Amino acid sequence: MHQVIWAKLLVGVIGATAHAQATVLAVFMGGLAIGAVTIGRRIDRRGRPLRTYVVLEFAIAAYGLALPLLVTAAGAGYVAIATLVF
Repeated sequence: MHQVIWAKLLVGVIGATAHAQATVLAVFMGGLAIGAVTIGRRIDRRGRPLRTYVVLEFAIAAYGLALPLLVTAAGAGYVAIATLVF
């Protein structure tokens, strides 16, 4: 669900569905890889896995709620940089 929403929001910034889908996929897979490398082993050794899962789910929910604001800010920055460069 989040990936579909992210892609729809990015189409407004990037302008093309294919590029938005590729960006979402790259960021999602990169995030999985970075998370596995940086905290994967530590999480396995840590006690109370359910608590960790709940905390991570709340962090994802907070990020999901903040995402429209972040995309709007990124879009404004993207436009500002594009006008300077082009």
